[in-house]
Amino acid sequence: MDKFQLRFFFILTFFIFIVFPGAGQEKRFTLLHTTDEHSALLPLPLVDYHPQKTGNSLGGFARLATLVNRVREEKSYEPVLLFSSGDFIGGQPFAWLIPLGHSPELEIMKKIGYNAIAVGNHEFDYGPDVLAEYLERAGYPDYHEHLPLLGTNLNIPPGTKLNETQIHENHLFTLDNGIVIGVFALMGDDAFSVAPAAHPVTISPPAEAAVKQVKLLRKAGADIIIALTHSGITEDRRLASETDGIDIILGGHYHYKTAKPEIINNTIILHSGCFLRHMGKLELAFDVATGGLRILNDENNTPYFTRLDSTVDENPEIAQLVNNYGTHLSEFIESYTSGLVSDFSEMVIFSEFPLVKEYKKTETTTGNFITDAMRLMTGELVGKSIDIALQANGIIRGDIMPGTTKWSRGKITFFDLASVSSLGMGLDKSPGYPLVSFYLTGEDVFNLLEIAALLPLVLGDTFFLQFSGLRYSYDPGKALWLTI
Repeated sequence: MDKFQLRFFFILTFFIFIVFPGAGQEKRFTLLHTTDEHSALLPLPLVDYHPQKTGNSLGGFARLATLVNRVREEKSYEPVLLFSSGDFIGGQPFAWLIPLGHSPELEIMKKIGYNAIAVGNHEFDYGPDVLAEYLERAGYPDYHEHLPLLGTNLNIPPGTKLNETQIHENHLFTLDNGIVIGVFALMGDDAFSVAPAAHPVTISPPAEAAVKQVKLLRKAGADIIIALTHSGITEDRRLASETDGIDIILGGHYHYKTAKPEIINNTIILHSGCFLRHMGKLELAFDVATGGLRILNDENNTPYFTRLDSTVDENPEIAQLVNNYGTHLSEFIESYTSGLVSDFSEMVIFSEFPLVKEYKKTETTTGNFITDAMRLMTGELVGKSIDIALQANGIIRGDIMPGTTKWSRGKITFFDLASVSSLGMGLDKSPGYPLVSFYLTGEDVFNLLEIAALLPLVLGDTFFLQFSGLRYSYDPGKALWLTI
């Protein structure tokens, strides 16, 4: 380089720093996010999924793997981190493999390359001991250095199996560009209230845990602090407004997708929905001089969410892994149904219309279908007529959707049918909550209905009861007075 070229270089450099004072100070990185995967290894509804055809189903870990790898290749010049906010198990038939000795979700998430995962309430669906066994099969505690499982405000008693798996309070990432990111995870009050099988595990107040972690992580050298929360958007907004120092909240639990990031008290909040229907993406710039954090998506014309539809090819390695678990699931279902169903993707019923669940605090077609089935099948089992069957909305996981493509129209698979009521485990470790039959007097039924009217008003739609075998009416305006 001659004197003229050297002089020109210094002038140009000086000009850049004067006109663009942030140049040279900003370091960029990208965050990818999913939450509430709920054992949805394959796209949903399954009836509309075909690996070689264009369908209307969304999701699937094989599609996610392709999308994540694509972003990593496009962003090879900057760090890319992938996080989950919890509830990676429960709610789909693939979760039935867990009590049988498999750990499909976490094994696949390891292969895809998640950087950290929060513990959600559904991780406790089968109890802490089964969760501990699940984690041990997936390589914990040894694997925590590469894929930390975070449960900051979980109180796990010493001497329990789960305590030995080393669920961590936090984790520090030092990125290739020198940025230090501190990550912790919170389970919210509402989430823990619907984790009855978590005992003897308890939680500390989320806000108190957050304040403590912000101080610890800043002291440890964190430039940016991320909270992976399984709390719901309402609690996340409150946490951001009342807690200083959290730069980013990546949240879940409500199955809610923010239209775009919300910013409260300088905290960026992003929720990415559920069932891997979308992958969230934040392109960010960190100002080394000021400590400021800037979202780049809009100026880069980058969407905050990408739909995992049939336009996203499947990663062959992950697809094969899912197929292997699918074989295990079909074998179990064939045994469980005494050969009645031999393949989880088998078509079992037809319908010309969807059976929907998503109407709040009211009778639904899905609720009627499930409770009718409970009443009729229990009658066959006990050999007596059953008068009434009931089920809470929180146990009903979604709609029953018939196929909508040319090759699946009107069909409903065993997988899609079972998915709406797949939670729980019996004392014999069989999937599904046990059916309980008992006798009630007329007065008992009346009192039950008064409680049924009150519960959803106080505790939300999760506690609205669907019924088969009776009709009743009530005045919602008077329901709160029923117990006075």
